Amino acid sequence: MYEEDLFNINALDEYKYNSVDKSWTSKYILSHYWNAVVRLLPLSMAPNLVTLVGFTAVLFNIVLIMLADQELTKPPDPFICYSCALGTWVYSTMDNIDGKQARRTNSSSALGELFDHGIDALNCSLLGFCQAYCMGMASTKFGILIVTITCLGMYISTWETYYTNVLFLGFINAPTEGLIFVSLTMAACGYYGPEIWKMTLSQLITDDLPLFLKDVALNWAWISITIFGLIFFHIPQSTYNVWKVRKAANEPMMPALVNLMPAFTSALAVYVWVNSKDSLVVKNFFVFTVIITFICGRVCTRITVAHLLKQPFPRLTVHFPLLIGAILFYIGGQMPQLSHISRDIQPAYIHSLLLYSGYSYYHFSRTVIKMFCEKLGISPFSVQKKVDSAKKTN
Repeated sequence: MYEEDLFNINALDEYKYNSVDKSWTSKYILSHYWNAVVRLLPLSMAPNLVTLVGFTAVLFNIVLIMLADQELTKPPDPFICYSCALGTWVYSTMDNIDGKQARRTNSSSALGELFDHGIDALNCSLLGFCQAYCMGMASTKFGILIVTITCLGMYISTWETYYTNVLFLGFINAPTEGLIFVSLTMAACGYYGPEIWKMTLSQLITDDLPLFLKDVALNWAWISITIFGLIFFHIPQSTYNVWKVRKAANEPMMPALVNLMPAFTSALAVYVWVNSKDSLVVKNFFVFTVIITFICGRVCTRITVAHLLKQPFPRLTVHFPLLIGAILFYIGGQMPQLSHISRDIQPAYIHSLLLYSGYSYYHFSRTVIKMFCEKLGISPFSVQKKVDSAKKTN
């Protein structure tokens, strides 16, 4: 239990969910599908249980991948690629109808938003892992890059929501168009095989491409487009939205920008560690993905709690061991007299980081969910009449 997590718990009495979704795909196409699916759910099914079903679909494919190829060195099985595509679609569907189910059952709450966004924070890296496997890029630097980019995007969205008090989804956004693209990509991997990602753009499209594009492999093109979208669309849009709110409130922008540092320093740490001499990160791709998953989940959930309880932006420290490991093993790789020590202790450090990040996430999540449930008088996975929390004493 953390003292700052208990601060201002009564802010839950004023909870109101705010979101803006400008996606035409959502408005004109998928909304009809989501409305049809949610009507199939029993009214006794809790919204958080709907969210959990989507998460389970992703976890199922993670287990499937590891059972098929623990070393992550074999070509991906087409069946698993199709399963990952379906699992991604199921997750996307459940993620979009859990709020509708909450309104159907009159059980909307701050806990629902916390649980929904917390699962999203976990799923972004896990879906990145599935994507890397299907593309034949598991246990490569490409795979690490995919996982890192997804978490970076998730952090920025969570940061934006904290300062604007609005979940903003643009005309093209990750939860809608992004997941559709990922799902279709996974299905294409099952049909064409991972070899397609090693083909150049000139082989796939036409020889009339500009010279600087002809020899670009499709995997590089895919990752470049993803990074381009993050840098030139997602980050500027989120920053602009925060700037508008800060300007309207006559508050400085710099403190908000400083709070982006944990995400960028963590991404830099991953880059440094992966590219350091004798790095074992790529070799331990699955373990490292789980570490990143726990860290991203812990950090984003902590920011969401601060947002819901109207707390100051939290002091984030769970990523510090990641930064320390990157520095230590980079230095160790640069010094010949320490290189053998670095190689010997690196596996133990990685697995210790796994235990630390996992326990930190578990302890924090369990504490906060219990705290929210006690305050709101609800259970996380059942539909029940909510107690008027304003009448409850702490």
